[in-house]
Amino acid sequence: MSPAEYQAYQQEFERCTQGLTYLTTGNSCECESCSDGGEDEGHFSRYPCDTCGSRLAGQRHSAHAQAEPFGLVHLEVCEECLYYINYGRLDDQTMDEINHASKSNTLEKPAES
Repeated sequence: MSPAEYQAYQQEFERCTQGLTYLTTGNSCECESCSDGGEDEGHFSRYPCDTCGSRLAGQRHSAHAQAEPFGLVHLEVCEECLYYINYGRLDDQTMDEINHASKSNTLEKPAES
């Protein structure tokens, strides 16, 4: 992922989660969409991610947030968003790729005179 793609991801995440508070991952015993409130192991889905809009098929995990005036809302999030929600960034390997690409772009730019 390039720095520009990461910035676009962050912007889309912010757009999709606008108005949501207390965003958390995992099943909730208060949520009717969560079957037993137990541990969320994820499931395969072709539906877009609720927090970044990615249309790539893949693992989806439960997440929840408060949305006024609706109260608790159930979300299905991709693995990237699961990590982003929990840690405020993407996984270490992806962040290393972004940082490496950023440094490479800086080194390749000619010095201005």
